[in-house]
Amino acid sequence: MKAKNVLYRVFCSSFMAAGSMYAFNKFHSIYALKNHILTSSPENYFKWNGERIYYNCIGKGEPVLLLHALHPAASAEEWQLITESLSKDHKVFVLDLPGCGRSSKSRLKYTGYYYIKLIEEFMNAMALSEIPVVASNLTSAIAIMASAYDPSLFSKIVLISPPSISVLSEKPDFISKLKNLFLEMPISGTFIYKLLCSKPQIDLAFTEQYFYNPFHDTDDLVDTYFESSQIGDGKGHYFAGRMLGKYIHIDVSHVLTHFKTPVKIIEGAETNDGAQVITEWTALNPRISVSEIEHTKKLPHMEEPELTVREICSFIDESDVMNESN
Repeated sequence: MKAKNVLYRVFCSSFMAAGSMYAFNKFHSIYALKNHILTSSPENYFKWNGERIYYNCIGKGEPVLLLHALHPAASAEEWQLITESLSKDHKVFVLDLPGCGRSSKSRLKYTGYYYIKLIEEFMNAMALSEIPVVASNLTSAIAIMASAYDPSLFSKIVLISPPSISVLSEKPDFISKLKNLFLEMPISGTFIYKLLCSKPQIDLAFTEQYFYNPFHDTDDLVDTYFESSQIGDGKGHYFAGRMLGKYIHIDVSHVLTHFKTPVKIIEGAETNDGAQVITEWTALNPRISVSEIEHTKKLPHMEEPELTVREICSFIDESDVMNESN
């Protein structure tokens, strides 16, 4: 009889806990989306592999593709401070990668190679080839590997604060797989995800990790990233699980040594592991050029947009200038 009572209490407690988390998840999603910051229109989407992918393009001239960092709260809004300057002489393409922002957030087995295939299909759909690409953080490896598979995709590659080669070579282990397992759970996984992507956590990430100057972190910026993480009724937890599970990491060391597409790294001068990153990348390929932006960390294009645009354009437009002088 006592065993039955214990089981009954455990069942009731579990049911109440699940119900509380479910209610929290629902109200949290309503709260996160109340400002409607990230707007879009039907024409801003293309369909691929059953997914709806948000994209936008502005400006005229030589096309350039911008790939935002892979993070549950990230989106194409990462580039908002430099797109206007770039669009003066370029047709700028941005998109929200699957699992992020306004794009589909399905229960997919997200991997680095999934995103490589997406980039290939997107460029085919937009009739793009041999164009410059600017990739941020983890998408740096995706841009490199996509170009290794198909050298006709990119004419030049700019990497902003790429991860170290040692980080990219990390493979899923017991702990990372456990994190993925917990986050994939429908109710409790969503609950954990919402705690990880809460406004205080996003605010802390900007002030402690991404920005050198904490005053660059504004309420509008935090609200934008917070909303991005919660679009799709909090289903970004599937992508977050795969990211924390290290399933999106791509080891590029074996292709860098003979990589022929011109590459430039733009690094925040105050990034803690910046020197290690530059050393590891250039040791594998000494042809990689490097620029450091003073008084910035992992997001120089958000802290010093004018300087970053200058560095980007000096690299991607270099051949055009040489041709004109000849």
